[in-house]
Amino acid sequence: MIFLAVTHLLGGNLYVYLSLKADAITRTTRYPLFFVFSVVCAIGLVIYACIIWRWLIERRGQKLQSEPIEQKTALSDVIETFKIALRLLKSRNMLLLLIPFAYTGFSQTFFQTVYATCIGHTIKYGRTRKRLIGLHGVLVEKLLGGGLFGFITKPKTSSQCALVILIGFFLQSIFYYSAWINFPADAPANETNAESYFQFSSSTSQVIAFVGSFIVGLGDSALNTQLFTVLASQFKHSSASAFALFQLVQGIASAIAYSYAGSLDLQYQLLVVVIFLILNALAFFCVLFDKTISQPLKVGLAQENEAYPLLTAL
Repeated sequence: MIFLAVTHLLGGNLYVYLSLKADAITRTTRYPLFFVFSVVCAIGLVIYACIIWRWLIERRGQKLQSEPIEQKTALSDVIETFKIALRLLKSRNMLLLLIPFAYTGFSQTFFQTVYATCIGHTIKYGRTRKRLIGLHGVLVEKLLGGGLFGFITKPKTSSQCALVILIGFFLQSIFYYSAWINFPADAPANETNAESYFQFSSSTSQVIAFVGSFIVGLGDSALNTQLFTVLASQFKHSSASAFALFQLVQGIASAIAYSYAGSLDLQYQLLVVVIFLILNALAFFCVLFDKTISQPLKVGLAQENEAYPLLTAL
């Protein structure tokens, strides 16, 4: 299941790149795409259901072996977790982390949707430009970045974490700058033959675009690995609620970004993500070097992570 989760973008985008060979998706292309993705989705759902089923069986066996205790209903557990999330919002560091949460939503919407749309809308890339969207998805895949910043160079101190965040900041800054100089302002909204800020040739522009795809994948991995590390270390006694807040704020930010993705000019969308990128780095540094942190926050449900291990894993 983990393998499917981390490689779905790689396999799906590679298939799109190899299968799309025209400037439009025809019926002969649409049916195989639908069939392949439906089968992969069904396999993932079955495996995920098996994981949940096994967890439920193991949990039931543990309860039978332990002494009888008063069981809370699922509804009361959900309400308690919601109360814990509200209590977490009273802490200074969680309020600061709301900015990185929101930035992940804005940035992922930009490089996964807006940037890919710009590639497909740039007419000078030729009739097969739609398939280049799949190549962008392959290069932006975060397997290399996750392994590099999560395992090989795993930071252990606040200074080391700050260095990784700084690397991610510069990588994503380079990516946003390359997008600004490489694509026309109206590329997110419609197909365009307008000139970009710098008038690159088609081949040079494609090289810049796909180098940017690779760079943003590395930068996003650097920031996300440190964000998850901070959440897991500072809120380890209430990690389910902390990750639930992360998912909530990220989803809201993504929805806001999607609302203007197809209508706002490229430079204004870049302005939004760059502002949040700067605020994201500042918030990270404030949390990492906060000397007032003593013990991770302990609130509410004593066995919250046992009750919601799948939510915590997100």
